[in-house]
Amino acid sequence: MARSGRWPASITSASTGRAIEASPPVAARILAAADAYQTKLERRPHRAALAPDAAASHLRNDAARGRLDADVVAALLGAAGRTVAAPTPLQPGFPLSQREVEVLRLLASGLTNREMAEVLVISPKTVGHHVQHMYDKLGISTRVGATLFALQHGLVGEESDAIVK
Repeated sequence: MARSGRWPASITSASTGRAIEASPPVAARILAAADAYQTKLERRPHRAALAPDAAASHLRNDAARGRLDADVVAALLGAAGRTVAAPTPLQPGFPLSQREVEVLRLLASGLTNREMAEVLVISPKTVGHHVQHMYDKLGISTRVGATLFALQHGLVGEESDAIVK
């Protein structure tokens, strides 16, 4: 299972010098996600009970922020019958800003930084900053990786061609 969130992969034992698993056990991560989901479905003194889709959205946001394990949340919501679709641009939990999505679409269509700057009417240096921020947010380091992300999230195709023209 891929790690997500704030937990380090391991820590070093002071007595033995060996690496020790630092993240909570899988059972604890499952229990935390299940409890969070059930709590959202129940009425509380400070709020009404949430609809299942709203509760699922809250869990996805918590996973995106690292508060819950993303793989566990996806499995839990799948078992609960909630769609486990990736967030689309501008939905809560999507890692990129609107401008970064525009730059990503242009980048994925094969434009250089200078060409993107002309289309967006900004400087090439600003485009470079947007590209670097995308790389940092997505954990990638190449245009190929960015293009793959765009393809996987439906950010390229006919609609992005219309933006370029």
